[in-house]
Amino acid sequence: MHVHPLVLDGAFVRAACIPPTCGDAGVAQECYSLARQYQRSDTRDVAQAAKYNKQACDGGIGPACHEVGLLYETGITVPRDPAKALAFFQQACAAKHEPACEKARRLKR
Repeated sequence: MHVHPLVLDGAFVRAACIPPTCGDAGVAQECYSLARQYQRSDTRDVAQAAKYNKQACDGGIGPACHEVGLLYETGITVPRDPAKALAFFQQACAAKHEPACEKARRLKR
């Protein structure tokens, strides 16, 4: 397992978010936690949050897939792409993240 330490907001964060290790549910959850840190207003870095959300999504974390879908839906940090947004919302829905299920239903109309 590749583990690298990060200092974020003055705190030590253990992040093992280097593919392919994010396939492990525990590691994927760490990637999602790190993404959430980057989404906070005091440590905001949308590009880093997107990167770690994508890795967490690859590991099956539904809310992370939803976050990536929102990026493609709105065109933030990536080109706007409704088809990719739908795919990520569907992946999040398959992981039982209900808000993404609603987004997927709306986009399919």
